[in-house]
Amino acid sequence: MGVNAETESRTLMFKFIKSAVNSRVIKFLLVGLLNTLFGYSLYAILVFSGLPYINALTLTTVIGVVFNFFSMGKMVFHGKGGKITFVKFIFVYLIVYIFNAYFLDLLVTKYNISAYVSQGICLIPSICFNWFMLKNWVFKR
Repeated sequence: MGVNAETESRTLMFKFIKSAVNSRVIKFLLVGLLNTLFGYSLYAILVFSGLPYINALTLTTVIGVVFNFFSMGKMVFHGKGGKITFVKFIFVYLIVYIFNAYFLDLLVTKYNISAYVSQGICLIPSICFNWFMLKNWVFKR
């Protein structure tokens, strides 16, 4: 392969990586990963320290709403972050919380799955729902 072909190949690869990183979906996944690691770690620490799993979920959700609003709003959706947007954001997280609390309790009490694994299972539909609602309603342009 010639020098020009290698340079052109690297340039195309760099452009692809740059456009992928600038993609809203990729940013959502990366920022969401950060938010999820933060939230799940806090949840696990609280459960490990003896707090009942529903209380840990509630506290984690309240703290996570503020953390996630600023990280998602600024880094992914470039939102202005006004009061109406924040109220919509809280509403979405309230729906996620209700869903999550119901299925977390169901998995723990009915199926005897640990609170740690159960919360991990609940994260999957929560992430999908969040993406849809944040993109199409909360931070809609």
